[in-house]
Amino acid sequence: MISKCRFEFVKAISAACLFSILFLFNLQAQSIYSPVRTFAGHVGNVNDVAFSPDGTQLLTGSSDGSARLWDIATGTRIRVYFQHGGAIRSVAFSPDGTKFVTGSLDKTARLWDKNSGQVLHVFQHAHPVMAVAYSFDGLQIATGSANAADPVGPDAFTWNAASGEMNHVFGASNVASVAFSHDGTKLITGQGFDYNVPSVAHVWSTVSASMLQTVDHSGGVLSAEFSPDDSRFLTSTNWLQPCVFCYNYYYETKIYQGLLHNASTGFAYRAFNSEYTVSDSTFSPDATRVATAGLNSVNIWDNTLTFFKINSIHTSSPSVVYSPDGTLLATGGYGMDHNARIWLAEPTSVDDIQAFLLGQQSFVPLLLDTNLDLNIDIADLLTAALN
Repeated sequence: MISKCRFEFVKAISAACLFSILFLFNLQAQSIYSPVRTFAGHVGNVNDVAFSPDGTQLLTGSSDGSARLWDIATGTRIRVYFQHGGAIRSVAFSPDGTKFVTGSLDKTARLWDKNSGQVLHVFQHAHPVMAVAYSFDGLQIATGSANAADPVGPDAFTWNAASGEMNHVFGASNVASVAFSHDGTKLITGQGFDYNVPSVAHVWSTVSASMLQTVDHSGGVLSAEFSPDDSRFLTSTNWLQPCVFCYNYYYETKIYQGLLHNASTGFAYRAFNSEYTVSDSTFSPDATRVATAGLNSVNIWDNTLTFFKINSIHTSSPSVVYSPDGTLLATGGYGMDHNARIWLAEPTSVDDIQAFLLGQQSFVPLLLDTNLDLNIDIADLLTAALN
């Protein structure tokens, strides 16, 4: 029947066969993706995007100083929020979807009422605000500010979402990213933007503001996010590695990656490497996928069995986020691209992959086995591989 690839339908599949199937699937996936919606109207980079908790609206924050709310079903703009005096770098919805927070280079974060457009609180900072986050219980807001010329800080804070009063100051400096754990007990902060400047991610107690963990990085930590069960966290980092064996020392290897860490130890046990800058990394709602975004591509990775890249969307974006139901991805825009976009998330079901493979069987023998019997049950094969 099958000469070179032997499948065991218990818990796993031969690595060579599985890798070949995913490679084949990736070839097709890269050519079929186009945006479901394009949201045009900003006149600057779209630096951050966020889905409303019910998945019906998209919030965008731009270098033009405005935040905009969009209807996903129609693609129409619902409202423009404009009170910042500088570029908006980060946006985040409240868990109930009635409010959102923005962080700006004007050294403020602002809490908005979504429906009225009223600013409820203004959070003043000494440095430009690069990152904001809402706790999952809706009680706290975290902000991170950054100034590479002032390495002392402090640049990380939590605030009472109801009163606007400061809760805690954290001893982190030059903060580029902040994220709450889902249980609300921890805050992760990512430090720095500069290449070749060793940086750290810190994990803090949100109750005492004490440092729980320090995780070293070789470059700036541009994003951070806990997994839905808080057992892992993602960071995004970029750095230049000098080529010490080169005749010209100035030849360097550019390292762009999202890193997957064990939350208990901080150990980075998986790197999602890219050919281009990685400015953001995010989990799918079920944590079976990781998406990384940056210059020239948004990459989607398997986060269960192989950690293979299973799709590339050819767009440049400083941010990426999954919709609450995991069916869509939202991206921002770099450079001359001032648009936000949403995309269908890649096929993840056995039926979807089977439909693709059955339509491409003429290529399977080239990648798997020249003597492969194509009458195998692909659904059983993939079920065994993906479970």
